[in-house]
Amino acid sequence: MPEIGQEIDVIRERFISTLLLVVMHLICAAIVEPTGLFCSAVAQESSTFNVGAILRLSGPLADFGTAVRNGMELAVK
Repeated sequence: MPEIGQEIDVIRERFISTLLLVVMHLICAAIVEPTGLFCSAVAQESSTFNVGAILRLSGPLADFGTAVRNGMELAVK
């Protein structure tokens, strides 16, 4: 059984990690939303749009990634 001091250290580390994550999210939201830093300044009217995905096409999850890619290509047709 871990000592009380070790448990407190783990709780403190988790709290600090969570707090930093929340602060980073708030900073990103404050930067991106008002200025539109990562958004297009001019809206483009178009009937087409691009769809992308990050898939594993090699390794142990290659079968799943290939099936998803094939399904996406089928949906486009």
